[in-house]
Amino acid sequence: MKKIAILSFLTFIFVAAFISVYSKPYHYPKGPGSDTWNKTTYPEKVKQCNIPDSLLKKMPSGDLIKSVFNFPFIQNLFLFDDCLEGFNHMQEIFNGLDDMVKRKDIPVLLFQTYSQDSNKISYGKEVLLEIILAQPDIITKFDKVMKNELLGICLEKLNSRMTKKSFLSRKSMKTCTFLMIRLLSYLDNNFYRDLIEENENIKSFSELCGTPSEDTITKIIYYVIRFRNNDY
Repeated sequence: MKKIAILSFLTFIFVAAFISVYSKPYHYPKGPGSDTWNKTTYPEKVKQCNIPDSLLKKMPSGDLIKSVFNFPFIQNLFLFDDCLEGFNHMQEIFNGLDDMVKRKDIPVLLFQTYSQDSNKISYGKEVLLEIILAQPDIITKFDKVMKNELLGICLEKLNSRMTKKSFLSRKSMKTCTFLMIRLLSYLDNNFYRDLIEENENIKSFSELCGTPSEDTITKIIYYVIRFRNNDY
């Protein structure tokens, strides 16, 4: 059974890599800096930057992921203290993000993108990936093998950020930790579900993605290491 799961996982990764090679993201209208653009209201700008439905329906998922990253207003997601609120807002105003999280092949493609070395992917993209990967529509499509692998990748990225002293790296610890606790909470494992339920701070963080304390981050890391060591 384990061999089948691993083979399935490797097949998904191969397909993800194949698709990404031929990705051509959507080209958004050139507007910022022009007089017409500066006079346009925010809702109108967002509407202009939504992907035409005729193109969106035919767009390969690899192209769509890059198009979401390139969405001119995607950074507005980080204006919210609660990253889930920011994500929901962005999903409401941008059809590309809404369509992306509903596609069946997207989770593995996102996994493949997030698995890249941190030196080859920007902090902003990593943080965005962490928020998207933590969404129920995405995370529930991972099997136990992939969840375990993803937890290991999160630990590596979190460790790298903790050794850096920049404001951005410290702030991005929040989304990485959030993804880890979400992965644990969606495991078919009552032991870790009970641990989360028993700790009000961790439970609240897993539901709302607020600002975690150092103690909360430390406990989540401890839980993840225990799970990775098959201590459950």
